[in-house]
Amino acid sequence: AFDIEGTNLDGKVYFENGNTETGKLNFSRLRMAIKPEGGKRKKLDVSNVEKFEVFRKKDTVAYTYVMSERTYKKKRRYLTVLVYDGDKVKAYNEPTTAAKIGAFAISQPIYFVKKKDDPYAIRILKPFKNPNKILSEFFENCPDLSEKIGEEFKYKDFDTLKVILDYYENNCQN
Repeated sequence: AFDIEGTNLDGKVYFENGNTETGKLNFSRLRMAIKPEGGKRKKLDVSNVEKFEVFRKKDTVAYTYVMSERTYKKKRRYLTVLVYDGDKVKAYNEPTTAAKIGAFAISQPIYFVKKKDDPYAIRILKPFKNPNKILSEFFENCPDLSEKIGEEFKYKDFDTLKVILDYYENNCQN
């Protein structure tokens, strides 16, 4: 399970400018603060955070904030977990148990995909939209892959998404 909020968790923050900082992290969907060892707690601008890791007893979880493309005329920022870290494309999972889309509650995980140089991630599940159509349009810069989505590659879950992402990583130009 992933934490949507954390208080006083040991972790490391990686900033867009290449700097890093370790300490006790406090985070939520929209805010973040760090207290370095022996230092004072300070708020961080999440738009400058590339990703952050939370060290747990058994493992390390990498989180990041992603901006979605404009939805209903405004951009949204989501707290996500990095689940696929390729050179050309990354995928993120929104750590919620049941996500609400409009009036519909769905228990399917919400994934976002983002190309390397693109500032925005796209959400794969949207009300009344076929996720295969969304992915096919997203990867239209690679016609070979775009045509296979929905036919040879059908999105159902993370495993089927990973097949699409692996294909993009290994067979498509940026």
